[in-house]
Amino acid sequence: LVRAYGKAAGEALDLATIRTIALTRRFVVTYPYDCSKAIEGWLRTWEIQPTSSRFTEEVEIDLDLVEGTERPILDGLVESTGNRANVREIGENKP
Repeated sequence: LVRAYGKAAGEALDLATIRTIALTRRFVVTYPYDCSKAIEGWLRTWEIQPTSSRFTEEVEIDLDLVEGTERPILDGLVESTGNRANVREIGENKP
């Protein structure tokens, strides 16, 4: 029984694929409409797509950023708007 289990486990592991999962943190960035070009350019530089967008009095976008990369991305984002963008974290780490 032990050998059969070992063989079955080995075969299952041989067939398994390895996935790399990055932990992310979710942020909401709020900014005036006239900062849209600056924000879009900065996100394009980092190859980041917002997970969602809302357009009310101001623009709000949700960003999922890989843990450990968020500070330079968010600091540059705020600087690109002349400190007119506001950032708040809304989510825990998630795969």
